[in-house]
Amino acid sequence: MAKPTESAHAPRIVAKTIYNEAKLFWSFSLFLKVLAAALGIVFVLSAFSGVMVPWILAIIAIVAECCHWRSEILKGRAEQLTRRIEFFDGLGWTISNADLADLLTKISSRKRKALLSAVKENYFASSSSVGSKRALENLQESAWWSKDLAGIMLTVCAAVTVCATLGSLFSLGIAVTATKSIATLENASRIIAAVLSLIVSLGLVRIMSGYFVFSRRSEQIERVAAGLLNETVSELEVVKLLHDYQIARASAPLIPDWIWKFRRDTLNELWTQYRKDQ
Repeated sequence: MAKPTESAHAPRIVAKTIYNEAKLFWSFSLFLKVLAAALGIVFVLSAFSGVMVPWILAIIAIVAECCHWRSEILKGRAEQLTRRIEFFDGLGWTISNADLADLLTKISSRKRKALLSAVKENYFASSSSVGSKRALENLQESAWWSKDLAGIMLTVCAAVTVCATLGSLFSLGIAVTATKSIATLENASRIIAAVLSLIVSLGLVRIMSGYFVFSRRSEQIERVAAGLLNETVSELEVVKLLHDYQIARASAPLIPDWIWKFRRDTLNELWTQYRKDQ
């Protein structure tokens, strides 16, 4: 049996693949919820009242929830493997080939073959040898990235929520002052209600709260990790702090890949220039 570090399937690439699939289901779930709201508005404007309308919207809602449920399952698997990778990279704790094989059985054969040819990259910038110092440096770097990315997602979600809410109220005000038709006002109020219910359906307030808590917690952990780098700490202290970060990350909403790609070059450059040696 090959050693865990010599596995044909790189654990980090396996985890990234599972994360990507979780994000895909999560995105599709959000898309379906937006689609349901849009169809509801179309049905209102077209005065379409067929008996199939409630069934169509119900089916879309059920599929959306199933996608969200699937996303949560995949996220849990990815988090499980990521935690083991962090312990392995920082402290040298081995990753069981049996556990890795269990996760691979849940990935399609096509994706497993693609993983074999995936380019393996160094994830952390730390050049320290395996031990408490390297684990803290990895944690500091990871928490610093999470603080920034979660903060950006908080801003994006807040902007969408505020724009949708204010836009709805503004549209209602225009409808009230610009028309005397009761039917038009009823349609306008229904559309606005659909938009506001969409905000609730998407869970934007809950998502914003999740990103806010994760960003703040990541900032706190980053500072603690930076402080411990100047002290002699036991492996147990490092594990406790790493556990705190892992719990915060597992509880937070997923961060879309486009945010990571958008900030990747900037954060890598800043970390290399200003943060690595602090």
